[in-house]
Amino acid sequence: MQISLLLMEEIAKLFAIMLMGYAVVKAGLMKSSESKSISVVMVYLVIPCVIIDAFQVDYTADVKKGL
Repeated sequence: MQISLLLMEEIAKLFAIMLMGYAVVKAGLMKSSESKSISVVMVYLVIPCVIIDAFQVDYTADVKKGL
């Protein structure tokens, strides 16, 4: 149960990042053509790091049972 809550928390963080990017483009602070390079960095660097960080949990008997 704890792992699923942790996963939902990380998914919420990713959606928050996406919404912030959308807001920046809609506010006119950045053009959509300029945001392509940031999107590439997010997809290939930041999101994998967030996913790996989300699964860094202590190995306990409860975690073993949950898997």
